[in-house]
Amino acid sequence: MNLKPILDAYSALSAQMDQSSSDVLEIATVLKDGVKNKDPQAVACMKLVQDIAASHEAEHQKLAALWRELNAAIPTLPKYPEDGVNGVAIEQAQSPRLGLRSFFDGLMDGFDPKP
Repeated sequence: MNLKPILDAYSALSAQMDQSSSDVLEIATVLKDGVKNKDPQAVACMKLVQDIAASHEAEHQKLAALWRELNAAIPTLPKYPEDGVNGVAIEQAQSPRLGLRSFFDGLMDGFDPKP
């Protein structure tokens, strides 16, 4: 099996997902003050942003599962695709990537979306 096209596609997909996740975080950051002030439109939008974030997290988990399968097929691949970035393995990184769900849970701390 020629894995180079798969690895190239994986890399492109991962980059697209990271950009999309970054955009979702940017939207949430803009909505944060409105949510704190209990603006009904901001609250409604934040609920949708949280749903989008949850779906992104699920897709990231699927992508991670794909990497594990590729790693099983090619033992020379790093354990995690992020390993080797700046020469630091992910286990040793000072601030590992947070899941979007964790970010949004923190963003909504103390906020009760129920009227």
